Amino acid sequence: MILQDVQDFIHNGHLVSLAEMELHFHMEGDALQPMILKLIRKGRVRRTPVPTKCHGCTACDDRALTFYEWIDERTRRESPHGSRCSIPCCQDQPIHS
Repeated sequence: MILQDVQDFIHNGHLVSLAEMELHFHMEGDALQPMILKLIRKGRVRRTPVPTKCHGCTACDDRALTFYEWIDERTRRESPHGSRCSIPCCQDQPIHS
């Protein structure tokens, strides 16, 4: 796997969790982090604010709450605070910084 694969996955998904990337690439997050950080430094990807767990939720893994977003003209204009958590247990909860 190369940097381009990680870039394409985030670009195509637009907003993906670290857990999704681990499943897709069959790799631990620690192995993916250097490539993700390089994309962040290049200004192509950003890490979104970590959502708070809803109502005492203990089911959400921190990797499932770590999201990376592809940066394009639309996301440059929008605030990430308007996003919603995509975890099934708390889909209706706003993401808080």
